[in-house]
Amino acid sequence: MGPVKRRSAATALLFLAAAVLLQFSTVSRTGTDRRYMINPASIYRADPGEMSFLLMPGDEALEVFRGADYDDCSKILNTFTEIYFMKRLAEAEERCTVLEDETGRIAQMISEAFDTPHRFEAFQRQAAWPRKLIRMKLEGDERFAKCARRIYGGDLSPEIPAILEGDIGLMLREGADCENGHYLDLMATYYFAMKDDARAFESLCRAGEIFSRCGNKAAMAQFTGRMGEYFKRKGKPEKAEEYLMQSLAIALGMDEPYYAARAYSFLGSMRRDQGFFFEAESLFTQSLACCERSTRIDCRKSQYISLARLYYDFGQPGLSEYYLELAMGEIETIRRGIRESYSPTHDVYLENSASSSLGTCLSLKTRILMGRGEFEGAVKTMEATLPLIDRGLDRHMEAELERQLGDVYTAAGRFGDARRFYARAIETSRRLGESREIAGHLTALTLLHLETGDMDKAEESALEAVRQASGSGDWAARSAALHASGLVEIGKGRAAEGYDLLRSAVAIFENGYASRNVAAGKRAMESDLNGIYCDIFALQAEEFNNVDSLLWWAEKRRGAAASGPGAAGFGADGTAGWEIGDLSWIPPEAAVIQYVVTPGKLYVVASVAGGRVLVPVDISSAVLRESTSRFLSLCSPHCEKPAGAPGPRPTLEEAASDLYDILVRPVSESLDGKSIVCFIPDGPLHYLPFHALIDGRGAPRFLAERLDVTTSGSLAGLRRRTAPGTGAAPGDGFRHPLLVGALEYSPLAKRIFPEVVDLPGSASEIERAARLLDGETLLDGRDATKEEFILRAPGADLVLISTHTIEYPVFSGETALLFSPATGARSEMDVSRAILTADEIGGMDLSGSKLVVLAACESACGRMGSNAGGPGLSEAFSRAGAPVVLSSLWRIGDEAAQSFVCRFLDELAGGADAAGAVRCARMKAISEAREAGDLSADIEGWAPFTLLAPLPRPGETRATDHKNR
Repeated sequence: MGPVKRRSAATALLFLAAAVLLQFSTVSRTGTDRRYMINPASIYRADPGEMSFLLMPGDEALEVFRGADYDDCSKILNTFTEIYFMKRLAEAEERCTVLEDETGRIAQMISEAFDTPHRFEAFQRQAAWPRKLIRMKLEGDERFAKCARRIYGGDLSPEIPAILEGDIGLMLREGADCENGHYLDLMATYYFAMKDDARAFESLCRAGEIFSRCGNKAAMAQFTGRMGEYFKRKGKPEKAEEYLMQSLAIALGMDEPYYAARAYSFLGSMRRDQGFFFEAESLFTQSLACCERSTRIDCRKSQYISLARLYYDFGQPGLSEYYLELAMGEIETIRRGIRESYSPTHDVYLENSASSSLGTCLSLKTRILMGRGEFEGAVKTMEATLPLIDRGLDRHMEAELERQLGDVYTAAGRFGDARRFYARAIETSRRLGESREIAGHLTALTLLHLETGDMDKAEESALEAVRQASGSGDWAARSAALHASGLVEIGKGRAAEGYDLLRSAVAIFENGYASRNVAAGKRAMESDLNGIYCDIFALQAEEFNNVDSLLWWAEKRRGAAASGPGAAGFGADGTAGWEIGDLSWIPPEAAVIQYVVTPGKLYVVASVAGGRVLVPVDISSAVLRESTSRFLSLCSPHCEKPAGAPGPRPTLEEAASDLYDILVRPVSESLDGKSIVCFIPDGPLHYLPFHALIDGRGAPRFLAERLDVTTSGSLAGLRRRTAPGTGAAPGDGFRHPLLVGALEYSPLAKRIFPEVVDLPGSASEIERAARLLDGETLLDGRDATKEEFILRAPGADLVLISTHTIEYPVFSGETALLFSPATGARSEMDVSRAILTADEIGGMDLSGSKLVVLAACESACGRMGSNAGGPGLSEAFSRAGAPVVLSSLWRIGDEAAQSFVCRFLDELAGGADAAGAVRCARMKAISEAREAGDLSADIEGWAPFTLLAPLPRPGETRATDHKNR
């Protein structure tokens, strides 16, 4: 029987006592055989913790029994025993005699009601349960609680299953079959902690069989919920959802709000992991509503924590903090309630649940504070966990918090404290025997020693980390340990050995990443890999001075950003499939400038037909990001302003000139005599309009006034597009254009994605294109569905899409195209079917196209301000075979986008190729700004549009003469 409030248990006992006393008093007064019984309907109508016992005469009770099911009558008899189970042994034994007498009378009445003498003996035996069974159960509760404390505390002794199995055997012999399910459920928890999923699953199945046999609906709701949790952990969402829906149906059918809340909560967590924010929010809210009707004092805090995690994952730290405060208030209420509790079994559950939940709250709040740079607040928050740890927390949570304390102290510069807590985390994980966690703590300690310059201790901890990681069999732990060990080797002057370790770390990470289906945490894992790449870049540039190797690894990183680690143009042996050092494909009139951003330095590589130049620039990635953000905020009001930027606000000309000096001037000699330059950006530079940079020396001029400026997501992609025989021949016009725009967005899509509004300019763009181009296929309004686009796009030589890009899933940082829904969108799942992702685009065949125009915000490289900072939808279309893609770097107003796109289409219709049309459209906008005497005039309208295009092939000429600009 599930735990209830003490007040409810006491109320139940008072009602029972009143029933017995009233019965005895009636018999003594009248001398009749009238008895007062419990109305069975009230037992099953009410919450078990709030039973209202209705008294009735014995003859009326007999009629009730005659109208009831035999099994229901048996449950009524068991209910008497269950009432006494709520109390401790001393209190229960005082009433055992009364209970035995009363259950005997009930057994007699049940036998009379069913006229089944052969069952009377069974009921008599049942009536004799209470005294022995109460003692046995309460003693079993003590053993159960001790086992639970050991399991939750990390003491996973092999004797624990034997203790629990022994109690299960005793309970079976005494007929308390249903109690065994709870023992088996705890055994499943034990086996989960031992990472023995097979035995855990077996224990859960045994529990389910028992609960089903004894007809305990509340227990069945718990069991099916646990099975849903199990399959969720095993990565089988369909099976998990099936069990969770069963749990929800049972709980709602019996009006059991606690188990309904749990089912809603786990369904919500699945929707959160799948990226469905609004469905997750709705499920968590329904879960919270169920908690308001539950008597369980620990119900609401779990839902508050779920909502806090949801809002944190979806970039709303303010709301996350609000729900964290509510959760911590509930935890304090639970702790006060533990002192008034009624069951040793429930005590240990509540203690563990409250402590673990508080640790989760403080850990999440710390991450929020660290994200805002509030290190002192993060330190104070984490220090609040110290009493929690000292009081005997769940060992797994204890190790996690100790590790986080070390990370916080490291960020705050308190290296001594950080070292102490890393050591504590290592010791805690040793007691648990968890090699993977030990390796992680040792890796963090190694990096701390490196930061403080203690190379000998760093080497010692790195070797131990590698040993522990190898024993754990976890690829991520092995990669991280080898990475740290490689840094130690480099720090001790053994660069070649360090390079070999870093290469091994990359190989292990890429193979491991490819072998599992990564969903949540994907960005964090790719960030870890990016850290290894950055260290390799520094090694190749500063230790080995090997430009080709630096570019080779840069291509590896760009491939990982585009399609996952180890992908994008690399063979199984890690080779690029073409020689990096081969420059013969670069035409003499062109230059390629590529950037490699690392935390402490920027590397600029200029490639021309005659050779390469590598120039290191002493600027950190943080400063570079701030400078880029400052310039972008001057270009457009839609771009986010840099937070806390010091000094007076510069003019657009000053900001553009500063970036020119950082990014272009170091290799400006490579641009002498060139007419075309292709930039390959990295990190925050993906959002930068290089064509809008200004050479401030002499008369200020935009780079677009000197050169044809294009971009590429990678060197390999540019090489592929420029190869002879690739792509459709330019300059021949467009015979089969596909125009997509004027879409109808469902109200639900607008609610899910607040940036989605109707686009009047979209209709003007496709109408202009339809007038200028013959033979077009038009997809607009409700016809502009994702399915229709996928069907028709492969046959088009020009594709123009005028719609919204959205970030989907919201926390991934990746953008996608939104189409009209195929049917009336009733759920977030329906809206998702109208979304075309980069992976889906990359799988299409657009090799027959000449040009793709994405008149959509942030279609070039992902959502600004997110962690994406890499190739976006334009690169996805390029992988699908489109040789030229025009796209937007950031958000742009509807009117500004319409103006530039229409001007570009006019130039295309006049015979210019895509590069020439972009050049002319830019130059007209710049000329108008110069005539107005303000270089920043209308920059929002032309600067965001960037062209991903090949370099001219041998013998190829532009459709518009360069000198006519």
